[in-house]
Amino acid sequence: MTAEDSELDLRDIVGLLRRQMRLIFVVTLVAVGVAGLVVFSLTPKYSTSALLLVDTTHKNLLQPGSSEIGAEIDSARVDSEMEILKSSAVLLKVIDDMKLVRDEEFGVKLGLVDRILAFLQVAQPKVPSDELALARVLSSVKSAVSVERLGRTNLISATVRAEDPARAAEIANAWADAYIREQVSAKVSSTLMSRDVLQARLVGARDAVASSEGAFDKFINDSLSQIVTETGRTDIASMRDHLATLSATQAANAKRAELAQASLNQRNWTALAQTLQSEALSELDRQQRELTIRIADASADQTVNLRAELAQIEQRMVDAAAGGLTTLRRSVSAAESEQSEVRQQLRAAVLGSALPSDMLAHIYELQQGSEIARAQYQTLLSRINDADAQAALQVADSRVVSPALPPSRPSFPNTGLTLALAALGGLGLGVGIAFMREHMVGGILTEEQAAAVLRIPVAAALARQRAAGRDKGDGALANLMVASPLSSFPEGVRRIKVRLDQATHRRAIKAGASRSSDGQVIMVTSSTANEGKSTVALSLARAYALARKRVVIIDCDLRKPTLHRMLGLEPSTALADYLDGEQSEIDLDEFTVSDPATELDAIIGAQPSDVPTDQLIAGPAFARLLDLARTDYDVVILDTPPVGPVVDGLYLAQLVDFIVFVLRSGTTTQSEARMALQSLNDAKSPHGEIFAVLNQQDRASAAYKGKYASYYYGEAR
Repeated sequence: MTAEDSELDLRDIVGLLRRQMRLIFVVTLVAVGVAGLVVFSLTPKYSTSALLLVDTTHKNLLQPGSSEIGAEIDSARVDSEMEILKSSAVLLKVIDDMKLVRDEEFGVKLGLVDRILAFLQVAQPKVPSDELALARVLSSVKSAVSVERLGRTNLISATVRAEDPARAAEIANAWADAYIREQVSAKVSSTLMSRDVLQARLVGARDAVASSEGAFDKFINDSLSQIVTETGRTDIASMRDHLATLSATQAANAKRAELAQASLNQRNWTALAQTLQSEALSELDRQQRELTIRIADASADQTVNLRAELAQIEQRMVDAAAGGLTTLRRSVSAAESEQSEVRQQLRAAVLGSALPSDMLAHIYELQQGSEIARAQYQTLLSRINDADAQAALQVADSRVVSPALPPSRPSFPNTGLTLALAALGGLGLGVGIAFMREHMVGGILTEEQAAAVLRIPVAAALARQRAAGRDKGDGALANLMVASPLSSFPEGVRRIKVRLDQATHRRAIKAGASRSSDGQVIMVTSSTANEGKSTVALSLARAYALARKRVVIIDCDLRKPTLHRMLGLEPSTALADYLDGEQSEIDLDEFTVSDPATELDAIIGAQPSDVPTDQLIAGPAFARLLDLARTDYDVVILDTPPVGPVVDGLYLAQLVDFIVFVLRSGTTTQSEARMALQSLNDAKSPHGEIFAVLNQQDRASAAYKGKYASYYYGEAR
């Protein structure tokens, strides 16, 4: 594309925008107005956000030194926390905490269809079930919340939109709090689950310890006689008997403690006194029974004091029982400790004796198994205690950096942005509609548009002008060629003449002659009626006549002749009679009449004929008439019917040199013009040329008056 083409395209675009400025402005104004109505009819929504920080490092309050802050952000962890934050589980806790099921905005409400049906009394709305109601509220809350990660940081923005700004802040803060509580609860549950697994393993470890200890003791019992015989150590047998005595005593005391605890729970003081072998408890039991009998026989006033005394005795019995149980349990614990000490002494004595190697190896094996079982048991017990402590000391991995505050402005709708986008969209839509109107559906307004749409040369744009004074009627504008030759309309007609003369000259040069010997035939037509083609035809004919050319104009619109009215003459049927007859020899003087204003000759018609006019025009008679006119005149102008509704002009198009296609500015639609032009292109002769003329244009008149009037009328330049 050359620089000239680019400049032309830009000029065409600017011209299009200038011509359609009013349409573009109206469309933009309508778009902004509609957007304004929509914006101000919407319920405003307020958005506020709580800012949370996700700490991706591992936290253990029991070992604070083990937690180290990593240098890189654990992106997957942060993304996971975002999904947890907006999960249904967390939002359901928010719904429960904030009682959103009964909230005016988020709560269960009747839908639009239900309200309409209820108003029309067509059907009664059904109350949704609890699960369905909760699902609707959850869906409503999900549509009102959003989670966003700030860049690649560990910061998460939890945003809530609501109609009430204070309510939006409350829900956002409750959401952040529920998320953190859920995070701590999940960590506690995970720790307790691990503890339960360890406790299940602890039972097996305890059984393993008991089994290994029992196996060691059983081996010593079974081999005691052999050990004494082999080593000669009688103290080992004494320690074994002492250990058995301690075990029996410890078992008996443990049994007594169990029975005492059961009696205490049942408040069976007699059995408890017998189990603990406590004389003090027996005496208190006796006093209690006696006091109970006295209360039954006492008066109301005495009963109060006796009941108080009874309560004191019962408290003393509880204290005595607790003391006895404590003493008994201490004895059990002491017996266990003494058993462990004696057992260790026994094992040391056995291992320190001179035993056979096979027996010693077996003893070592049993001892090692016992130590391993005991170590595993201690490890599990320690980890269970750690798990219990960790469950009580869990802290959240996330924290609220900045709580949500009630916003001062609504986030939706954004009035300024919406109106600006509406204006921009309306402008774009207006330009699009203007383009469609300019090139597809609208009327043709300018020469540039006519050339762009029709792709043919535009000879001139005739300005809209009215005749002044008494010069009115059908031929008023054509009379300006004589009455006001320097006005805008005659100047436009002469421009048509210049373009036609230039085309004639180019054709003559191409044919090898300086000028054509025969007269040129010019057909003036239009796509539809009332576009001013007869006025243009008569004005063009007078322009040639005023230029000293021999000119004849023929009214070929036999269905609706108008040339006689424009000339102020009586109609004549001579042309119609000739075309309908069989006369072969003709004399143009029999048909022509003179123009009262110029030296122009005219062949006029009469009232519409009953005979199909296309048969007259397409016959040989009209061809002979046109050949004779070519010979006798320099210029022959044919005023033809519109080619859209009538076919007469299509027959004439193949007989002429030039076709002047008249378009009325702003009235002739583009589709009509295209269809008519296509018909003319199909009908014209190969050497025929078509020129467009834009008639009755307002801008041409304004431009002529503003720019050129001073030149022609001698005003100051």
